[in-house]
Amino acid sequence: MIGATLRMTPATGARLRAFRAALPAAAASAANDAAFSAKEKIQEHMARVFDRPTPAVIRAVQVKKASPAPTATATVFLGHRDPAFQARLNNIGARQERGGVARPADIGRKSWAVPVRQKTNGYGGLNRGTIPRLLKQKSVFVGRPGGRWGGGQGQYGVYRRVRGRAGRGRLVLLVALEQQARYPRRMDFVRTGRAAAERVLPHLVRREMLRIVARAPARG
Repeated sequence: MIGATLRMTPATGARLRAFRAALPAAAASAANDAAFSAKEKIQEHMARVFDRPTPAVIRAVQVKKASPAPTATATVFLGHRDPAFQARLNNIGARQERGGVARPADIGRKSWAVPVRQKTNGYGGLNRGTIPRLLKQKSVFVGRPGGRWGGGQGQYGVYRRVRGRAGRGRLVLLVALEQQARYPRRMDFVRTGRAAAERVLPHLVRREMLRIVARAPARG
């Protein structure tokens, strides 16, 4: 039989061992860069589909970086160090992603405060301390009005009593206190993030492979 025996040289074996040892870190580097690219696209998406989201909501898009491993996994998520704010993100985020009804009790609140005849901040919400300030006025109360005052029947909220002629009066709704909020499905957090990561991953993997080759021991 005619044959030829081929053996790896020590130098080639060293290069292969270096390549194998570098794979976990390379996989993590590619996964992390893809995750940060996804984070950026998700933030752009949220700023586009939401009505004046606060900076805190946009900053809540976080990345949990991957550790070195052949199947390195990085995660993009909505997170915040404040447990109350985190609960709100979880609740509202799920409704925005899938649609549905959110209730204040889900996050430990009694109602949603919706401005009616009040100045709002730059994000469409009430300025801090508005309701306590209003309630210091004798003509202002919280409730579901009826009876001789009329006006605003059935709407729970913050009202001002306004007296007219001959003792007649009316109620002016200042802040509606809603017991639920219905959200249409309008956020594509998962799909936006995955699409962004899939666009850049092939380039990132190739980049990491080229780096490994460049750093491998020289041929002997």
